[in-house]
Amino acid sequence: MRRFYCLTFLILLLPLFSLGQADTVMICIGEQATLNSYPPGLFYSWESSTGTMNDTLPSLVVSPAVTTRYIRYTWVPDTTRELITNGNFEAGDTAFTSAYQYRTDDLTSEATYTVSNNPSFFHHDWSPCVDHTSGNGMMMIVNGDSAGYTSVWSETVSNVEPGATYAFSAWLQNVLKYETDPLRWPLLQFSINGSPLGDLMQTTNDNCQWMQFYILWPSGTNTTATISIVNRHLEPKGNDFALDDISFTPLIAIKDTFVVIVNPYPVVNLDPKMVVPYDGSITLDAQNPGANYSWSTGETSQTITINNITQNMTINVTVDQAGCQSSDEIFIGVECTEILVPNVFAPDKPPDNEIKVFGAGIDNLDFMIFNRQGEMVFRTKDQGIGWDGTYKGIDQPMDVYMYYLKAQCLSGGTIEKKGDITLIR
Repeated sequence: MRRFYCLTFLILLLPLFSLGQADTVMICIGEQATLNSYPPGLFYSWESSTGTMNDTLPSLVVSPAVTTRYIRYTWVPDTTRELITNGNFEAGDTAFTSAYQYRTDDLTSEATYTVSNNPSFFHHDWSPCVDHTSGNGMMMIVNGDSAGYTSVWSETVSNVEPGATYAFSAWLQNVLKYETDPLRWPLLQFSINGSPLGDLMQTTNDNCQWMQFYILWPSGTNTTATISIVNRHLEPKGNDFALDDISFTPLIAIKDTFVVIVNPYPVVNLDPKMVVPYDGSITLDAQNPGANYSWSTGETSQTITINNITQNMTINVTVDQAGCQSSDEIFIGVECTEILVPNVFAPDKPPDNEIKVFGAGIDNLDFMIFNRQGEMVFRTKDQGIGWDGTYKGIDQPMDVYMYYLKAQCLSGGTIEKKGDITLIR
């Protein structure tokens, strides 16, 4: 349980310290960035270059549409200017006063205290709790009484600065083993110059669990401060606790600057489809000079040239510009060359003893030859197979034959062609 007492108008009175160079975060448009940095503080506020902000969290998730500067103000105690002399009690029973009686043997009587490292040494119902500072150091161990507004701990600070803001902090734990009644749990309050400040400080039933309490105090015109922790307990039983790491320091505001740079995604515009001649070449440009490129061919330059293209292919590229990536692809189709069928062939005279379809870039082929009576004497779908002048194993006579072919180019286009073939022997 952490309690705060905060007056927002005090912010303008605090000294301001800057952490120096701005932290730079780069995102792609539409992405988010989490802004956070050291040190942690008591409370926070934010402002941005694009407008005011009401956020008071230590970290901020932003998704700006344009590059934006953010400033976080973190209010922290200036620990280099600690004003409490023996706040961790390592110097024993010194530098502070108490309305309770100091004892070095046992604390079974109310309104008594000691400074030690183990409460169980002083009361049979207390646990062997450890101090907050190091786990083996000293702390103030108290058997509180039921008289309200009794000063358990107090110290007067004489070098208070007028017009400043101070953080008064203490750690409190319950040392009693078995008390389950909240009315009997320790109940304390901060006080400065006799005036109670902030909410009451109360532990839970979990003994040996340190809890921190904070209060902010504006010094106003004061130059001295009598700082006290006051018992507010009204029950005759319970109220057994330990105090440690009492602190009273001026508050400072630390300014931390973030610049969120918003980068657009690169625009990559390869044509969705291009047709090139068989065995031709093509040059592709991914645009966006200065970016990083990754082509499916393995190349990494802005432009690439593909030579001797004899089959269809799909090429893709990824462009990375300042961490923002875009991709595109292109289908490259191969055109058919001119398709030729010889109009004369002599099957008995090599090497022209077959009639074939000539041409490149052909994907699908249907080649048919008919005699004068319209009977189909040859058909193939394989460009590498030609007619040898026979039909059903019988040499066909010299005559004029008709052919018809239908071919699909690698690029996707379709060609139909027909004509005469003269067979001679």
